[in-house]
Formats: sequence, structure tokens, C-alpha cells
Amino acid sequence: MWHDTLLEKVKTVIEQENCDFVIWANHLDYSKEQWEQDKPDYIKRTQGIPIPALLINNHSETSHGGAIVFQNGKIISELPFDKIGVLEIKI
Repeated sequence: MWHDTLLEKVKTVIEQENCDFVIWANHLDYSKEQWEQDKPDYIKRTQGIPIPALLINNHSETSHGGAIVFQNGKIISELPFDKIGVLEIKI
């Protein structure tokens, strides 16, 4: 989602295919402090995506896990970094 061409393709597919949500899988090995600084960039990147975009961060020795559901440049639900659990939303 960081390349404009790919982001525009996602938006086009959403419009053409009547999608329900986008899965945005990641391996973010930021510190929690760095994540809080960079989170606004992720929020901004989802502007214009009219359906829920689920960012899933893996949990490993170097990655803190967590998940966020963005929609149109807003966070609509979040499982914070360093938390293992279930993130549930209604679509």
C-alpha cells in the first residue's frame, strides 16, 4: 500500500469487484514508541479506501503483533502492539 500504483489498483479493484474488506499483512518490527510516531502515516495512507482495511502485524521475536482496522483515513478498531488477542468488527 506504500506504492501509489498499488494503492490505486486496490481502489480500482474495490470499485469493480464489490469487495467487503482489504487485508494489509505486515511485519512491523518498530518499537512501540516508533509505531506511535509512524501510525499517522498508515492512517493517511488509507484515505480514500471506503471499506475496512485490516492491517495485521505478525507476532515474532522482532515484531510486536497487533492489528488495526482503518477506513477512509480513520481507525475504526485496534488491537494494540504487544497484545495477543482477537480483533472483531462488524462489516
